[in-house]
Amino acid sequence: MWLRKNYEEAANQVADMFVSSDGKDSINQLSTKIASLHNLNPEGIRTLVRLANVSAFEKTFAKRAETRSPDRMIDFEVGDPEVVINNLHKEALENVPEAKTAYDRSSDYYGDVVSTTSVEKVAEEAATAAPEKVEYTAEAVKYAFVKSRERIFMSSKQLESHWADQMEKAAQTARTAVRFVADQEVFEKNAAATLGEIVVPELRVLRSMTTPPNSGVVFGGMKIAEVINRHVAAPTPEQRSIISLLKEACETRAQYEYCRRSIKWIDENMMRLN
Repeated sequence: MWLRKNYEEAANQVADMFVSSDGKDSINQLSTKIASLHNLNPEGIRTLVRLANVSAFEKTFAKRAETRSPDRMIDFEVGDPEVVINNLHKEALENVPEAKTAYDRSSDYYGDVVSTTSVEKVAEEAATAAPEKVEYTAEAVKYAFVKSRERIFMSSKQLESHWADQMEKAAQTARTAVRFVADQEVFEKNAAATLGEIVVPELRVLRSMTTPPNSGVVFGGMKIAEVINRHVAAPTPEQRSIISLLKEACETRAQYEYCRRSIKWIDENMMRLN
């Protein structure tokens, strides 16, 4: 019987082969080879693939950092344990509860939790189709929650890294800009007038990264609504470059916060199934 250490070693082996192949060999293909070699059962395969997904992300991110690649976004197709099980243990699928057992490449990234079908389409189909009784077991729902949580967690780590990268680029641009520190309050008003209240957290972080501690308050005490309503933005080319980076950081933070709320929702509802 395998211990946690054995699964981690096998997952690292899959991740090493995945990274060395630059993604040409999928995690599903590599996991199938390892699972077949060690004759893993379906539950063992699920553990292996989930650990391999996390390890592949960590190793891919580390490789990008070592090569100082300007693109820190990690984008790869995660492994689906049910695909591997389908390849090696087709007969085991008969005992799997009602749940999605095939990986749908076109499905929404959070498709296990958030339906991508519009309300209008659902209403139209419901009006024309005969009612169908669908039974969901607690085990099937819990399995879908666990699978979705893993995907959302990996996405949140990528977004967190991308946000930090954009803020560092913005700070680096600001440090080299002429008179940025002297005109920082004017820049902050330009950014707020351009992007709105959503940029305030990024402005506070940028100020802490570019000026000494206790160097002032964002907007000099003015309320954000007052800045937006009264200030006419006239940013310099350097300021526009920084504002563009902050805009992307704001969008990334919004996606990250959505991921964290989704994980919290999953955790709270999983407790009800225990």
